[in-house]
Amino acid sequence: RMLTFGEMNGDKLVDGGGDISIAARSSFERQLVANPGDTIKVEFELKTQGDVDFGVTIFQPPDEGSEEFNGLQESVLVETKRLTEKDGMVVEKIVVPGDGKEQCMLELKFSNTHSWMRSKTIFLRTEVIASLSR
Repeated sequence: RMLTFGEMNGDKLVDGGGDISIAARSSFERQLVANPGDTIKVEFELKTQGDVDFGVTIFQPPDEGSEEFNGLQESVLVETKRLTEKDGMVVEKIVVPGDGKEQCMLELKFSNTHSWMRSKTIFLRTEVIASLSR
């Protein structure tokens, strides 16, 4: 099934969902842009036998007075965890931190780098739900 991106549904940006193959010794990253206070809903399921690692990193504009070199601060929002097909459909709801008005980038990472031989397939669907305070 093909992934669809950027479909607006009221105050939500929905990707529609689809299957993604992750080769052995590799990873898959999905980047999402959101504002502080928005909620990111991530639904995924490992459809093949085995396991994958999942984590979320955020890249935000630096705090005022910060001396960040690249202009973005990187921090972990969801610690990397290993999931198996036995976990079924996993749903993560992440509120984008911050009190500024500048957009942030979130990176969802699904890693299969620990597997030397087997590729994995995941179903992935994401939504960016706009904050009511905007």
